Amino acid sequence: MIADDGTLYVDHSTLAAVATCDTQGFLRYALGYTAPEERAALLAGIALHRAVAAWFKRWHPAQARQVFEVAYREWAEANVSTDDRLSWRNTSLSLDRWLEAHPAVSLPFRVVPEHVEVGFAYSLAEGIVYTGRIDAPVLYAPPSQPTLEWCPLDTKSTGQISAPWREQWRMDAQITGYVWALQQFAREHGIDQPVSAGFINAIEFARLPSDPTRICRGTERSEGHGVPFAECARFHARSELLGPFYRTPEQVEEWRQDAIRLAQSYRRLVLLAQEEGAAALPTVLMRGKWTKACRFCEFNSKNAKFCQAGRPAAMLGTALVKEPWDPLAHAGKVLGELQGGRQ
Repeated sequence: MIADDGTLYVDHSTLAAVATCDTQGFLRYALGYTAPEERAALLAGIALHRAVAAWFKRWHPAQARQVFEVAYREWAEANVSTDDRLSWRNTSLSLDRWLEAHPAVSLPFRVVPEHVEVGFAYSLAEGIVYTGRIDAPVLYAPPSQPTLEWCPLDTKSTGQISAPWREQWRMDAQITGYVWALQQFAREHGIDQPVSAGFINAIEFARLPSDPTRICRGTERSEGHGVPFAECARFHARSELLGPFYRTPEQVEEWRQDAIRLAQSYRRLVLLAQEEGAAALPTVLMRGKWTKACRFCEFNSKNAKFCQAGRPAAMLGTALVKEPWDPLAHAGKVLGELQGGRQ
C-alpha cells in the first residue's frame, strides 16, 4: 500500500510473497486477488488469532469460544464442506482442545495481557514502514540466564505439525521481523528487558475422526479412548509450543536490509499495477517456476490454476476473488494522517 505522501506500507506476508514470486506478490498484494479456497484458511486463521487473543487477555474459555464462533461459524457453515478440515465442527473442536491444554500455569513464560495483539508500524528506511501485529509479547526466563527476556509469540495454524514444518522456524524471516519490531516497541515504551528470540504457538487444524460407531483403539499419534471416534474427536487435536528461536543482532540487521530490498521490489509492482493493471501480467516474472514454489501457491491451486492457464486477465473475476490486502488494517494500527490517503 502506498499513501498519498509516497510512504510504502508493507508487512511480512507482502514481503514473503514478493520474495517467493513476483507474480504472487503482484496478484495478491498489488492487484488484490486471492484464490477462493484460500479464503477459508484466511478466515479460520483470523478467527483463531482473535480467540487466542481473548484467551490470553482473560483466560476465560467460554469467551474465547464465543469470539471464534462469531468470527467464523456462520461463514464456515455456509461455505465449507462438513468433512473439510476447516469446517466449523473440526476447527471448533481443535480450539476447544487447545484451550483445555493451555491454562496460564502450563506455559513456560508469562503473557502480558495489556500488550496482546499489539499492532505496530515502524520505519525500516526513509519512505518504507513495516507493519504487523504481534499476537502476544511474553516474558521468558531462559534457564541459563538470570534476567527476563521479551519474546514475540506468534500463533500459527496448519494442516499438519510435521518435522519439516517445525524446522522451518529456525531461519524464518517473520520471527526475525517480529523480534526487530518488538525491539522498536520496547525502546518506544522504555522497556529494559532484551528482545532476541521468538516462540511459535502451533495449532493443528487437521481433519479429526468423526465415525459415530467405530471405537477409538488408539493410533500412531494418540492413545485409545475406548469410545466412538465421534465422542473423543477433540482429544485427537494436536498443538505444540515451539521455541525459543534466537536471533543475533547481525541476523536482525541482515533481515532489515533484506526487507528494504524486497519492499523496493514491491513498490515497483504496486506502481506497475497502478499504471497498467492486469494488462501488465505478461511482463511480471514468474519466479515460482524456477524455485518450485508453484506447488504451494494459491494461484496454482486445484480450483484456480490461474498461472497454468497462462495468467489470462479474463480469469481474474472467475477463478480468483477480489480481496485487497490492507497491512495497516491487519495491524490494527489507525494512523489519522492516512485517512483518505491510501492507494
